[in-house]
This record gives sequence, C-alpha cells and structure tokens, in this order.
Amino acid sequence: MTPFDALTPSAQVDTVVLAAPLVGVDRGAAIAVIVIAVAVVVVAAFLLVTLVQVRRLTRTIAQTVQRLEPGVHPVLERARGVTENVEQITALVRKDVDRVTESVEAVTGRLNQAAARMEERIEEFNALVEVVQTEAEGIFLDTASTVHGVRAGALSLGSSQKSDPAPSEASEADD
Repeated sequence: MTPFDALTPSAQVDTVVLAAPLVGVDRGAAIAVIVIAVAVVVVAAFLLVTLVQVRRLTRTIAQTVQRLEPGVHPVLERARGVTENVEQITALVRKDVDRVTESVEAVTGRLNQAAARMEERIEEFNALVEVVQTEAEGIFLDTASTVHGVRAGALSLGSSQKSDPAPSEASEADD
C-alpha cells in the first residue's frame, strides 16, 4: 500500500489535534498579543474620534469663512488702494531723491571747478607778488646804491672844499 492510498475516498480519515498547555513564554506571548490588539483598537478609536472632530472643525471654519467673505472684499479693496498709494508715494520720493542727488552732484562739480580756478588765481597772484618783490628789491638796491653814491659824492665834495678854501670863497663871490 502506498501512502496515497489512505487518502482515497474509500478510506476514512480521522484528524487528531494535539494542544500543548501554555507555559511561561507562550503564556507571555499570548498576553502581549492581546495587549497589542487592545492598544490597536484604542488607537483606532482615538483616530476615529479625532477625525470626527476635525470634520466638525472644518465645517465650522467653512461656515465662518462664508460669513466673513462679504466683509473681507472691502478690506481687500482698501488694502489694494493703500498699496497703490504707497507705491505712488515711493515713486515720488525716489524721483525727489534722484533730483536732490543730481543737484548735489552738479554743485559738487561746480565747487570743484571753482576750487581749481581759485588755485590757478592764487598761483598767478603768487607769481605776480614774486615779480613785484623782485622789482621792488631791484628798485631798493638801485636807490640804495644811488644814495650811497650821493653820500660818497657829498663826502668827497665836502672833503675837497675843506682842503681848498680859496676856490670856495671865489665861488661865493661869483654868486
């Protein structure tokens, strides 16, 4: 007989199940599985309650938005108007700042030109003063030498008159 002969329909099969008693580790594993199952059920219930609350909150928010929507449009329009005004003011201020900057640059350029011209004039004046000083020194030296010559001549005339008294008396008589 083959092992497959026992499985034929003519044979009766009897099933025997053996159950070992739960001991130590097996009992702990079974309790852990039960605790985990209970925890999963509790978490699932918590999630279900949370989802229901979120749904209610979403409905409440939607209703609040619908109530506030008509009042929001005027506020948004005013905000747009204020934004446009601020943009215009900013543009005007920018233009004014640009004008002031250009004016300052122009004045700075003119001041630089005036300073350059002033330096040129000061240099020309210094050159003129040097020429005048040189001429004055020359005139002074000429005058000093003339005075020195006149003195020397006067001294020599005075000494010649003292040594020769007759010609001076004769010259007085001629006068």
